[in-house]
Amino acid sequence: MTLREVMDRAQEIIGAVDLEMYTETRETLLSCARFVAAECADRYSDMRKVENVESVEKILPYASFEKPFKKLVSIKQDGKEVVGKLLDSGISVEKDGTYTVEYAYFSERKEQNEELDLPKNFGVDTLAVGVAAEYFFRNGFSDEAILYKGRYDNAVRNDLRTLRAGRLPNRRFV
Repeated sequence: MTLREVMDRAQEIIGAVDLEMYTETRETLLSCARFVAAECADRYSDMRKVENVESVEKILPYASFEKPFKKLVSIKQDGKEVVGKLLDSGISVEKDGTYTVEYAYFSERKEQNEELDLPKNFGVDTLAVGVAAEYFFRNGFSDEAILYKGRYDNAVRNDLRTLRAGRLPNRRFV
């Protein structure tokens, strides 16, 4: 699923078919779509990366990570788990050297034709309703924003729900 697909569906939802408003609406929708996609990716996707990082004065600087650092998962040196302490500038370790760091990261800004980093069960319609809610909110249509925000929350809840086999109790005839 791409941002363009989400924007097209959101444009149908908000009813923006007027050609005079098209470019302004598309720019606003792009901004809203990026916001909603980043929010969903950061909340519901488990984006992790493993990197080898050199310590500088017993600190693994956040700037040396390839992706925007979100949460530490594990640190290893020579295959052994190492304890690290999170600081403002990086991760404090006991000694200098090369460490293998597994971490969760924030999503990056996506362009219109790029694939989104979202769980497989999230659909275009779910994100499009969220984009419509954000669009209405930004443009001051509070009633519509509240309506679509509720729909979006329900759609996300339904998409995250895992289907389990139900258990039916035994029935007996009297």
